[in-house]
Amino acid sequence: MINAERHNTFEIFFFRSVLIILAITATAKIKSTLGTAAILSVTNDVLPISNRRLMQGGAVAELIVLLVLLFSGNRATKLFTLGWLCALLIVYRVGSAIYGRTDWCPCFGTITSNIGISPATANIVMSLVLGYIFIGWLVLTAKSCRLTNRTSSSYLSNT
Repeated sequence: MINAERHNTFEIFFFRSVLIILAITATAKIKSTLGTAAILSVTNDVLPISNRRLMQGGAVAELIVLLVLLFSGNRATKLFTLGWLCALLIVYRVGSAIYGRTDWCPCFGTITSNIGISPATANIVMSLVLGYIFIGWLVLTAKSCRLTNRTSSSYLSNT
């Protein structure tokens, strides 16, 4: 029973912390896309769209995951949706590295210049945040798979 309680406590803390992170990053992206910074009109290095459209798409993806985490009672749906977002972000970062763009990520949009954080520092912070979300997702997915396998095994042994 103690392991189940610890698992539930970690799961609740993790999903709540991801909700806060996604609310902050989606809000920053939306606020940035309403601005007039020149970088917003520039074509992105990885995808053939403007940085404004990329940030709008990123904000929509983050809001979708936020809503699923907030309103879905199904752990598998939450994990699938969060895994989908992690995959998108990791693939984007790999694409950035392939194109030699590892010093800047439009994760926060133009908000970083407004609050006095360098793009390089924001990139490091967001890399750590992505690592936190990805590792938390891996841990919960592994635990969920293990619980599913145990349930299936005990069902099969009882029949």
